[in-house]
Amino acid sequence: MLLKDSKKKVRRRSFEWYFTMNKGNKFFQNKEYAKADIEYQKALIQFDYTFADTPEEDREAEKLQEQCHTNMALVKFYQKDYKECISQCSLVRGRL
Repeated sequence: MLLKDSKKKVRRRSFEWYFTMNKGNKFFQNKEYAKADIEYQKALIQFDYTFADTPEEDREAEKLQEQCHTNMALVKFYQKDYKECISQCSLVRGRL
């Protein structure tokens, strides 16, 4: 669920955030939570500068942003930063 690579193809202009998010996933799997945190933050910043051409791309980007926030919440939980964990969960919940 959280840590699996997306099997969907991503557009070339979106590749950078996709790569960054998956890099964070690999750090998470190796229990390198500080490094995973940094990669997820980078991915979220890159989302701010990626614009969808179609409604379908927009939905896919939104779904991946939610996944990234969820991953960040899990990282913050393992880092015992519970306030930030709740904040990340609230960001996802607010989108539903």
